[in-house]
Amino acid sequence: MVTVEKPKYTDRVFHFIVHRAEEGGFWGEVVELPGAMSQGKTEEELERNMRDALLAVLESYAEDGEDPPFEDYVRTQQMAVSV
Repeated sequence: MVTVEKPKYTDRVFHFIVHRAEEGGFWGEVVELPGAMSQGKTEEELERNMRDALLAVLESYAEDGEDPPFEDYVRTQQMAVSV
C-alpha cells in the first residue's frame, strides 16, 4: 500500500454538474477537474461517489508528483431561448 501525503489543495471548493442517466440514476462531473466523474442510483449516492472520485483523481496526481489541471475560472449563466 502506498502512503500518500494529503495534497495542499484538499480544502478547495469544487463544483459538479449532475445529469440524469438514461439507464436510471445520475452521473456527475467535476467542473474544475476534467476526468473526475462518477455515478449513483440517487443524488445522495452520487454526491458520496463524486467525493471519492475527486479524491482519487487528486491522489493520482499527487502520487505522480504532478499538479492537477484545475480550471480556475468557472461560471454558470442562464440563457432563455424560444424553441
